Amino acid sequence: MLRLLRAVAIGLVAWMSGIVLLSAAAQPPEPPSPRPEEGEAKPAKEPAVKPELGKIIKEIWEAAFLDGSQAGHVHGVIRELTIGDQTHILAATDLELSFLRFNQQLTLRYGFSNVETTEGKVLAFVVQQTLAKGQVLTRKGKIEGNQCVITVEAPNRPPTETKLKWNEAALGIYAQERLFQERKPEPNTRFDFIRFEPTLDTWLTVHVAVKDWEEVELLGKEKRKLLRVETRLDRVMNVEFPPEITWIDNEGEVHKRQMEVPGMGTLTMFRTSKEQALKRGGNGPVSDVGLNQLVRVNKTVSRPNDTAEVVYRIRIKGEQEPQALIPQDDRQTVRAVKTDELELVVRGQITPPANAPAANEEPPAEYLRSNHTLCSDDAQVKQLARQAVGTEKDPWRKALRIENWVCTHLRNKNFTEAFATADQVARSLEGDCTEHAVLAAAMCRAVGVPSRTVIGLVHLPSQRAMGFHMWIEVWINGNWYALDPTLGQGRIGATHLKISDQHWNDTQSLLPFLPLTRILGRLEIEVLSVKYPG
Repeated sequence: MLRLLRAVAIGLVAWMSGIVLLSAAAQPPEPPSPRPEEGEAKPAKEPAVKPELGKIIKEIWEAAFLDGSQAGHVHGVIRELTIGDQTHILAATDLELSFLRFNQQLTLRYGFSNVETTEGKVLAFVVQQTLAKGQVLTRKGKIEGNQCVITVEAPNRPPTETKLKWNEAALGIYAQERLFQERKPEPNTRFDFIRFEPTLDTWLTVHVAVKDWEEVELLGKEKRKLLRVETRLDRVMNVEFPPEITWIDNEGEVHKRQMEVPGMGTLTMFRTSKEQALKRGGNGPVSDVGLNQLVRVNKTVSRPNDTAEVVYRIRIKGEQEPQALIPQDDRQTVRAVKTDELELVVRGQITPPANAPAANEEPPAEYLRSNHTLCSDDAQVKQLARQAVGTEKDPWRKALRIENWVCTHLRNKNFTEAFATADQVARSLEGDCTEHAVLAAAMCRAVGVPSRTVIGLVHLPSQRAMGFHMWIEVWINGNWYALDPTLGQGRIGATHLKISDQHWNDTQSLLPFLPLTRILGRLEIEVLSVKYPG
């Protein structure tokens, strides 16, 4: 089957915001139209060809265990698809996984389907994802020569089209499922293959290392001697994904798969019956990924948002250049670097000076654009922005009013809302820090204040830990200033530690979260000193 564990790792990028991906199995890709033979005249309008579903070739059920507790399943269906006089393959996979985030249950559903030739060449695919309740994003891809044309459809918006370079060697779902059966790999051998990664909209090389036979425990405590196979993906945005381990029998059939998902735990899949796959629970409670992702620190910082300066010692295990992963700006300065650790000085409460002259430079246009996530041109977003700002003309005071408005009016502050776009939040007025941030940033852009979202860590005194968080920055007179619409205090303290910022232009996915996977599960933070104003 398609390497679904990779999709889980990417879909859960550093951020357990309850991302929900809807199965595409029920909506197969639009099949390609038959092409005329060479030399044959192309008709003015190609007649529609109705695809016909054929026999089911294979149906697969897998039970998904998260840190030893059954939390979900994988369902795969592979069947014949007849288009005109040609027989193709329609393959679909569906993953459902439930877990806790700060004791509130979330369910991840991921679906991907493709049409491929009987030789495994991909012709078309569909990915559907629901990033918030009632908001479905659909991406339909069709391969045309060396290009993949992707049409993106979102509610209340006109479709958009993008083109990506395509590698015709990329294998489809069915071709990957039968890969080991056809190759019959021997121990201590290696090979590569190409596949398309729908969560990243790109094709990647999969590096396969066949290890040796070993005794493996399956469901029901059954033990069987199976061949261990390890696969790795190419790096993406300098991020290296954990390897996936697969155990196969001498016929090349998969029996078990496993991977460490950063910030989440060990995810294990067992091939089994439908009845077993649909079970839940057992062997202890489902993992709470919110708690798992907390970075414990050596001391509690009281009144964190009132701090003027905090010095941290930060270690990123296995990273020889940790300073490359921690940005520096007016608030954050790396003071010393030693092997895989650094000392970081973070300042809080930095705000624009009173009566400062306006900067000569033009506001950065890319931070004023409306886009899929920060849709500042949405009518409801613009209306809320006008309501929050009123007659105010000063950019900084506009931003302050928006920060306060979002903090006050997002009534249902919960962890069950998925990562919603600004227009969805403007209508639901609920969610966690991500929803606060995207709405505030979009509202700022709607009234002419350049803005961006920031992902980082914030101190949680009740947990004596740092937790992943999102806030915003606004551009005022040539400098960036931070605000936290979740708190609404007109400032942030030195316990807001920035990891990255995003403008969200030209993306309809969660790709901006990807760099956080470089620190998930590898971060150690020690508080060295704390200063307060005065």
